[in-house]
This record gives sequence, structure tokens and C-alpha cells, in this order.
Amino acid sequence: SIINTFAQETAVQTEPNAVDTVMRRAGAATPTIIIGGDVYGGGLEGKVGVAPAEGQEFTEDKANTDVTSVIIANGKVRTVFGGGKNGQVYGKTTVSIKGGLIGDDKWEGTPYGGVYGGGEGDSAIVHGHTEVTIDGGENYNNVYGGGNKGEVIGVANVRVNNSTVNNSNYGGGNEAAVRD
Repeated sequence: SIINTFAQETAVQTEPNAVDTVMRRAGAATPTIIIGGDVYGGGLEGKVGVAPAEGQEFTEDKANTDVTSVIIANGKVRTVFGGGKNGQVYGKTTVSIKGGLIGDDKWEGTPYGGVYGGGEGDSAIVHGHTEVTIDGGENYNNVYGGGNKGEVIGVANVRVNNSTVNNSNYGGGNEAAVRD
């Protein structure tokens, strides 16, 4: 599943090679998308990607195959997750922040208002690698390569360039393991 959030459009792709569905905000001279809640690359208590058949191992090729991709280029959102909310992901999650505002000072000291490569919740396991790239914008809270209580079974990567992060950067997760 691919979610691209831009100042002028939101494109949602639900499966590989599917046709993009684009929603445009009409009538605004300089459109800005404001999401009062969170953005998830994965599902709500649902699986994204293909789990290996029983008795088979999850291969490196599958762990490095893009399954979810979230791109924020402008606008405002509370928290960004590459994974799901209590939903598992089988494959790589990618989060790219190119601009905009993530979080708010009211979320400081909480697990919200930041960026995660993984998912949210004990059952939000990413069976694959995560990649978080921040190259622009402002982030009020922490940046994590892993999840918020959601484990990553793979490698977590965080890259920060040309951006303001008002708190800390972690290669791992918040109360969540990252193991390869």
C-alpha cells in the first residue's frame, strides 16, 4: 500500500501495479493537507504483504521488497507510521518526509507527534526492513526507525538531512525491539 500526501493531492495505491486513486482539494489557491490524527502505511488490525507459507522462512528478498510507502511533502499531521496500527506488514516499510510539519509541542513527552518506520501496538510487527528519510520539514517529537511497541524483524534505517527535529533520533523503536 502506498500513501503519498502532497500539498496539492493525495494518491493512494492499495496493491502493487494498481492504478493510483488521486483526490484533489478543489478551490484552494495554495492547498495544504491537515490531518488531525495519524498516517499509517499499513492497515488497522489487518495484514499488508504476503506472509510466508507455514514452514517456510521469510527471505531477505521479501524483507527488502517495498510493501508500504508513506511520503509527506507538505501539510500537517500528528504522527507518521510506516507500518500499521496493530496490523502486521510483510516486507519493507518506507517513510519519506520532504516537508511539512509533523506533530505539535502538545505531544512532547508522549509517543505521538513524531515519525516511525514501524507500526503502532504490540501486534504491529514489521517482518522486513524499515527506512525513514527526513529531508525537509519540521518534526516536533522523536524519530524512530522501529515502531511504537511494534517490533521490527529486520534492519531499521534512519536518515535525517535538511530538517528540524525538536527532540531525538533513534535507530530502534519506542518500547519495541529491532532484530535481524
